[in-house]
Amino acid sequence: MHTIEVGSRLRGKTIKDVVKLSNGWYIAKTENSKSERDFKVRTIFQTTPRIRSLTPKHAHFVIDLYGKLCANCDKGKRVLQAIVEI
Repeated sequence: MHTIEVGSRLRGKTIKDVVKLSNGWYIAKTENSKSERDFKVRTIFQTTPRIRSLTPKHAHFVIDLYGKLCANCDKGKRVLQAIVEI
């Protein structure tokens, strides 16, 4: 199993922050190349035999959040608050 922790490397980039989710996945914030303050968010869904991750896209996030807000405003707001906390 690979270590997912602050300071370790993921695809050549240093992990700046990491949160383990209740389903065993991780949300990791890694450095990015545009500036010192730039970062990339990755969802890590597999750590063995090798790390597999995906990078959520802004448009997909907005469309999904909008759908959640339309379906149930209170639950949609809770999802947004959870994202802000992470």
